[in-house]
Amino acid sequence: MKRLALVFSFVVSLLFVAWPGVTTEIAAGPVELAQNPSHICYSDCIDKYGTAGKAACARQCGLTGGASGPAKDCGKIHKNCIQGCGKDKNCKNQCRKANLSCV
Repeated sequence: MKRLALVFSFVVSLLFVAWPGVTTEIAAGPVELAQNPSHICYSDCIDKYGTAGKAACARQCGLTGGASGPAKDCGKIHKNCIQGCGKDKNCKNQCRKANLSCV
């Protein structure tokens, strides 16, 4: 009985391998998702600042809804603020907090 089951499974496996048009692979290759520049910006920001900065990254990359008026370049504003602080840690912390509310 075991031999019959073994022979049967062997024959069935040969049919699937030799049958034209039947593929046993799940995917032919890696799937690339179409991303717009905002999503690429967000991904790079998360890689740089970690998952704790998701909200700030979303605002910085323009992925938050409800923004009205002209768009600000929050990254540039934050960078200029940090550069103006020199070595003052309190100033840098204020710049980071201000960047969280930048829209």
